[in-house]
Amino acid sequence: MVCMSDLEDLYPYRFSALSYSKAERFDAWREEHQHHNISLKMREITILDANFCGMHLGELMLGRWRFLSKRESTINNFAYRSLDKIRKDNLDHYYFRLSLSDSWIYNDDSHQAKIRPSQLAVIDLGQSYNLSIAEGEVIMLMVPRDLLPTTTANFHGAVLNHSLGQLFAEHIRALFLHAPHLPKNDMPQVMQATLGFLNATLSATPDNIIQAQTAIDTTLFNKIRHYIDQNLNSNKLNVNQICEQIGISRSHLYRLFETVGGVASYICSRRLSKVHSILSSQITPRQRIADLAYEYGFSSPVQFARAYKRKFSYSPSETKRIVLPTDEASSVLKPSDNFWLRSR
Repeated sequence: MVCMSDLEDLYPYRFSALSYSKAERFDAWREEHQHHNISLKMREITILDANFCGMHLGELMLGRWRFLSKRESTINNFAYRSLDKIRKDNLDHYYFRLSLSDSWIYNDDSHQAKIRPSQLAVIDLGQSYNLSIAEGEVIMLMVPRDLLPTTTANFHGAVLNHSLGQLFAEHIRALFLHAPHLPKNDMPQVMQATLGFLNATLSATPDNIIQAQTAIDTTLFNKIRHYIDQNLNSNKLNVNQICEQIGISRSHLYRLFETVGGVASYICSRRLSKVHSILSSQITPRQRIADLAYEYGFSSPVQFARAYKRKFSYSPSETKRIVLPTDEASSVLKPSDNFWLRSR
């Protein structure tokens, strides 16, 4: 897995407050935030780490901020974009902000929102707002206004919580990991693909969100099923491992498997089916039933035998006798070893 901290040297534009003395760090860091006014109260904090790495993807700007500090809880740690700042810098962009590790607060004249980790927020640099400066890491994507629909301005301060928004957030995360390795000739196509994805995300309607979510969930469900089948004899196969390897939340995983009795029940059923397939094969010598029970995640042969009998209505030791044909029957009809229909 690529570590984000390993990518810093690969990005063409880099800034680190640690390159400055402690007395100079705040001013150096504030200069890098020229699109924001920074609360002067923040001079009272001690900046432990503040760095940025980024690059252009055609007309888009992709980057990551990291900020760590030692502060008093009473200090107002916020940045804001005033009307005066808007008039002076004339930045005509949308700012898509994905927090990786900490929550932050957004507010303007009409509402306030708390943006949690992994949520993607939309900010219009042509409108005023305040935002808190969170600890940790934030991925940002800057997009010129004229590359997006005029209705994008209506999303100012919104969180793209629907399925397409969540997918686009994952796209930004993946883009940050892989962009430094992309050939320059691919950059125009990457920019167009990102803009196409973003336009679809911002144009999402309730109907196509539901359709997209259904398709996404089906694909994800099948991916998880495949992962489970490939790891049936792993003692690490559990909810936490699946969430980590697939990149899915526990609640989403539980929801996907509700219709099949839950994740744990599904894993147990697939393990029982796998052992059944082994026991009913004609390969000799056979493995000991107790060894198979432990290999496929059961705490004891007794626990395994009970679960096995509940599923198949006969004991593990009876499997071969019940499932396989007798010698007399097999002499009349014996399927090919490559018969197309087999238990999984």
